[in-house]
Amino acid sequence: MTARSNPWWTLIVLALTLGLLGGLGWGALHIRRPARSFMLRTPDATAFGANLNGLRPVVVFPVRQDVSPPLRSMRPAPPRQRLDEDRVRSIEILPKALNTTLPQTPDSVVQRSTALVATPPPLTTFEGQTNVDNFNAIGFRVLPPDTNGDIGPGHYVQMVNLVTAIYDRGGNRIFGPVPNNFFWQGFGGPCEADNDGDPIVLYDPLADRWLVSQFTFEGGPPFFECVAISTSGDPTGSYFRYAFEWPGGKFPDYPKFGVWPDAYYMSVNQFAVTAGGFSFAGAGVAALERDRMLAGQTARMVVFDLSAVDIRFGGMLPADFDGTDRPPPGMPNFFAEVDDENWIPPIDALRLWAFRVDWRDPSQSTFGQNGQPDFILPTAPWEPIPCFRVLNCILQQAPQVPLDALGDRLMYRLQYRRLGARQSLVTNHTVWVDGKRTGVRWYHVVLTESRDRECGGAPPCIWRQATQAPDDGLSRWMGSAALDGADHLCVGYSASSAFTFPDIRYACWSGGGTTYDGEQVLFAGGGSQTHDSGRWGDYSMLAVDPTDDCTFWYTQEYYRVTNEACPLTSSRACWHTRVGTFRYPNCGRSR
Repeated sequence: MTARSNPWWTLIVLALTLGLLGGLGWGALHIRRPARSFMLRTPDATAFGANLNGLRPVVVFPVRQDVSPPLRSMRPAPPRQRLDEDRVRSIEILPKALNTTLPQTPDSVVQRSTALVATPPPLTTFEGQTNVDNFNAIGFRVLPPDTNGDIGPGHYVQMVNLVTAIYDRGGNRIFGPVPNNFFWQGFGGPCEADNDGDPIVLYDPLADRWLVSQFTFEGGPPFFECVAISTSGDPTGSYFRYAFEWPGGKFPDYPKFGVWPDAYYMSVNQFAVTAGGFSFAGAGVAALERDRMLAGQTARMVVFDLSAVDIRFGGMLPADFDGTDRPPPGMPNFFAEVDDENWIPPIDALRLWAFRVDWRDPSQSTFGQNGQPDFILPTAPWEPIPCFRVLNCILQQAPQVPLDALGDRLMYRLQYRRLGARQSLVTNHTVWVDGKRTGVRWYHVVLTESRDRECGGAPPCIWRQATQAPDDGLSRWMGSAALDGADHLCVGYSASSAFTFPDIRYACWSGGGTTYDGEQVLFAGGGSQTHDSGRWGDYSMLAVDPTDDCTFWYTQEYYRVTNEACPLTSSRACWHTRVGTFRYPNCGRSR
């Protein structure tokens, strides 16, 4: 959607900088309209329970911490029993996304070309973990897989619900699969006892370490975020382990992490326990004390609960560092969320918050402007997906059980990259196209400009954006976007239709998103998911190789056949995952 012609919002275009990046020339208040986007503050900024007295951080200490033995020396316990069943991990939809009442404006940036111009073909692909691995390691199958993985100098680590495996760079499995809570074996408490999902693995290129995490919710409250940091660059070695209790008795659902010099940053969707289950309780954000975690010391977690600021906030992502150029000293981490005009009026927009953590005095930490966003960047019109839970949107080849598109939030990651003077954020989400299918909308946000003045002299702005939806009848969804070191922007995703099994694809643009290079199939699916939950995802991950800053590594789910034996009897949810690589041949030469 886009802004409607109404008199009140057209008068409120203004920058929300107010010293946001004073050291980078963003300290003054600018009241002007940049070339491609603008920043605005809506007149209802104090509505929906805004906290006018200031947003207060909460400081949390770990309830438990230790250092593990090397993973390679530990042995997982066998499952107590094996049950030939599929267990569904539910997803709590953000309530704001159920509001889609206003008329829709057509998407003006749909990429409809089916031509393949210059997007490079896959270099390698190899099999990742499967639901059979769940059955063997934990005694039952689960969906969705929540597929993610990252690449380091010597290893690729993949985590899914509810197992982890480690591979060498050639795709050979050298460790696992093991249950995700294996990282906390011998640790005690819920982090060891529970294997509840929503895992994340990230390689920290600034320290040559690995971060792994998952939450606990069985028997809560209290609820815990379990985080482990490798003691070296070897992911099969030992880990500094932490258990943080999420404050307020709320459940921190859908945790997402980002690596930054001053902290590991985290976003969650909070839910309160009710008699009927869970109810949405606002967005939550946190900074974890990275320096002390890298040393295995007692580390603090600074948390902001945004429910009192605006209960509609949710589906945020923290910026995650990639590349060889570190952020400038003092650069805050940015969080982003995308909102349709129906969800938070008056326009379709990408909202940005600066998280400034102060480890000397955590009480002085700030998030945005008292919790309101620092910047509201209008997007090109887009239409939200009209079906949640009741009717899944994605068609598959026969038997055509529809799949969930999860269109109420940004898709992992919010990649940060610095190329010279230009600092960028790249992310994506799933949108409705042509009233009948989904596409992947991506954004390239410029925080500070190069000599090309991408924002017309008034950053930040959305410099480039497009909806990947070629005219071939396919839905595309569950994406992940990233830039390489030569400014090629690529997006990996699932693709499916009534005549096509779900497969794994990617598309690329040169010049930071300027020139469309076309789409490639990373791996073709051979079957459909027939489980009536429709659960797919909930995320995938596109990473960039830290050894050359050029090679993309993408992991996503697919089905080898429909209703495959998994492993004993036919299963409606015998998903597989794949890991693949691709690289522009001119990447290393063009930098």
